[in-house]
Amino acid sequence: MPNLQTCAGFWRNGKRSRPAGLDGFYFRGTILVMKVLVDRCTERLAVTHVTKMLPQTLTWGNRTQVIDVAQRVYRPPREDETFYREQIPYLASLCNSAKEANLNFFTSSELFIEEIRQHTCHQEGLLGIDLLKDVSIQTVQCPVQRGKGALIFNATREDQIAFFQSIQHPRYLAIIKTVGDAHLGDAFHLWTAEEASLDVFLTMDKRFWNLAYNQRHNLKSAVSVVTPKQLCDDLGLPPTDIKKLASAINPFS
Repeated sequence: MPNLQTCAGFWRNGKRSRPAGLDGFYFRGTILVMKVLVDRCTERLAVTHVTKMLPQTLTWGNRTQVIDVAQRVYRPPREDETFYREQIPYLASLCNSAKEANLNFFTSSELFIEEIRQHTCHQEGLLGIDLLKDVSIQTVQCPVQRGKGALIFNATREDQIAFFQSIQHPRYLAIIKTVGDAHLGDAFHLWTAEEASLDVFLTMDKRFWNLAYNQRHNLKSAVSVVTPKQLCDDLGLPPTDIKKLASAINPFS
């Protein structure tokens, strides 16, 4: 399968035709949908709005009462988190593309363990917005498996790090040598994407993305480590207006 850079280069240079509205690979007359491993950082930031109980004043006749009412509240990154603010509109575009089956999203058991540890399941609430809602996310097998008990008894950060440190596979050690011990988890996820024959590892971890990009020749990985903006640029997808998206979503539909 052609990699991301190859296909993007074909599209930009006009060497391959891409049917209108198609965001997958179009190679030698065959549609090949891009396969994307989604990092936990990206999943967390996909929740753009949450449900909060906010006080609201009700008046009828001469009586006034303040009650708490559930409302949808926008939860943007902090003002100083400009990288995240830039990426989220592009993440929304990728999620829309995945809903249309033009991209295939994947996760893994170790990414699921991170989700359990971070207690972020369904954090948006009834009125909130999770960009990944209704997106089909398949699970790929990790190169090294832990027992099912790890999901319950060994889900702490320390347990997961100890698991990563116990791995002696040459390819994993080669990735660690390139990206450093500070990125044991990211290295494992990249290795997982390689072993599962995925195309890209989608991340919003700026430090790891920068490191992987700067060390890409040393990494020698068939999997591209990309941000939402970078992937949208390669696929020709414009950013999504988050406020307009929110106004169009009826939480009771």
